[in-house]
Amino acid sequence: TGRHSLDRTPIRTESAWSEPDRIHVKGFDLCNDILGKFTLGDMAFLELMNRLPVTLQLATCSLLISAFFGITSGVIMAYFRGGIIDHAGRIFALVILSIPGFWLGILLILVFAEILHLLPTSGFSGWRELVLPSTVLAAGTAAVLMRLARAVMLEVMSQPYILTARAK
Repeated sequence: TGRHSLDRTPIRTESAWSEPDRIHVKGFDLCNDILGKFTLGDMAFLELMNRLPVTLQLATCSLLISAFFGITSGVIMAYFRGGIIDHAGRIFALVILSIPGFWLGILLILVFAEILHLLPTSGFSGWRELVLPSTVLAAGTAAVLMRLARAVMLEVMSQPYILTARAK
């Protein structure tokens, strides 16, 4: 074996590469010396399990908000097709879809938490802390549902059996 040998086994057995599930900093094993008996994977799993109930509440709340407002607004927009409500709803949906989620979150925090002092900016101890993040998560989906519900309602309202029922 010469100077350009491709055998790297001795290098890996002497370094942190031999134990891929451990974190080594200058010979100091963070997992054994600081974290105790848990491996990094176990701690991450425990942390995920601790945060799962709040995540599920947030996801459920934002799903309900987006479904309620999106479908209701879409049906109302279709009923008033071509009117001011329809045009305002379509513009609103386009604006909401155009705003990035992080920017909408910052704007809502600024208005409802900092200026009006109606909602908290962070934490989790009740329903008030779910309002801002749920609204931000629901906004994009609600805008898509508004447009979809409007299109579907307009298609159904133009079907021959609906036109016949209206004529009678």
